[in-house]
Amino acid sequence: MSAVFLVCSLAAFSTAHASVVSLNVEGDGWAGAMPVLAPVNVQGSGFVLAQPGPANPASFVFSELGAYRLTQPDGVSALGSRDLTLTYSVSGLLDPVTGGLSFSSGAFSLYADTQFNFASSTEISH
Repeated sequence: MSAVFLVCSLAAFSTAHASVVSLNVEGDGWAGAMPVLAPVNVQGSGFVLAQPGPANPASFVFSELGAYRLTQPDGVSALGSRDLTLTYSVSGLLDPVTGGLSFSSGAFSLYADTQFNFASSTEISH
């Protein structure tokens, strides 16, 4: 598994910014990056743990972890010569009255794998 070179605008990402995102699934830098011009299909799962806040039991703290596979819009075809996987973890506060979320931390990682085996036990070392 190798890291993927991801380039995007420093502006907040949105659908309007999709034309400024480029991917290089080979992971060898900007020269091999291709713009992502079509919609990307995302498949996977995220899991949320919410608990009463330690300082205020009327509020909740949450953490979420997830893993998603990125494909062409058909949901099957790869975006390039590798399987792309996005993993993330975020945490923050949930206001049960308004339903508002505030994020206190988060990270995401993007990986490219020559084995097209997302969500399987193939090629997992023990």
